[in-house]
Amino acid sequence: MTMRKNLFTFTYKLIIGIVVLMLCFILAIHAGAANITIQDIWLALTSHENNEAVNIIREIRLPREVGAIVVLMVSGIGAAKKGGFSPFRIVLAGAAVSAFLDAVAQGVALTFKISKSVSMWTAGGLLGTSWDQLEVIIPLVIVGIFVAILLSRQLTILSLNEDIAVGLGQKVAQVKVTLYVVIVLLAGASVALVGNLAFIGLMIPHMVRAIVGTDYRSIIPMSAVFGASFLPLADTLGRTLNAPYETPVATIIAVLGLPFFLFVVHKGGKAFS
Repeated sequence: MTMRKNLFTFTYKLIIGIVVLMLCFILAIHAGAANITIQDIWLALTSHENNEAVNIIREIRLPREVGAIVVLMVSGIGAAKKGGFSPFRIVLAGAAVSAFLDAVAQGVALTFKISKSVSMWTAGGLLGTSWDQLEVIIPLVIVGIFVAILLSRQLTILSLNEDIAVGLGQKVAQVKVTLYVVIVLLAGASVALVGNLAFIGLMIPHMVRAIVGTDYRSIIPMSAVFGASFLPLADTLGRTLNAPYETPVATIIAVLGLPFFLFVVHKGGKAFS
């Protein structure tokens, strides 16, 4: 009876999340400096109509918001692994690798004279997202999320205690390696598309964990849905706060994410557990 009730509650929350996602998606396409109506959105999605508003939707706003949804759908995977390494070791290793790769990126930019493009990419944002880019990224994201969902039960056990996982017959090393490959795949695909957007992988999983609990069979799909609602909303704010000028979406996320990060640190990482 309890399992059935939990399943009903999760389904109810998931439906709400999908409705919120659809509303955020429509709002993101509608809002902005160009005058776009709901009728224009409908024509762009359902007909072969060809006018200025429809072309703006199809060639600029649709790929941009689809890219936002794809990127945030992977947000629950990055924070999926709790145990294994010291957080301080991860931070130090990440800082060292980041410094090295930043130097490589600057070297490539200077060699091929693409400093402006690299600067825009490293700043983070959805400007310039195209269908050609999405055709490469979306299959990688689908594969990564599918594997993560398949491993969600093992991940739930592993997040509690490695000794318990071993005692239950779980191949911990194999699961860890698979998860790390999935995380690298998803994070790499996301960063390649939109650059470095800080705090996203921290905010979404923590909030979702507060809503659905610690079972990753629920956390992963809910993170995908709620995360996919967040970036289109942030992008909409960036395009409308100072229209016709655009505020970088990375700035919007940083303004929201830094207080959240400080709050989580203050609570010792247990604020939403």
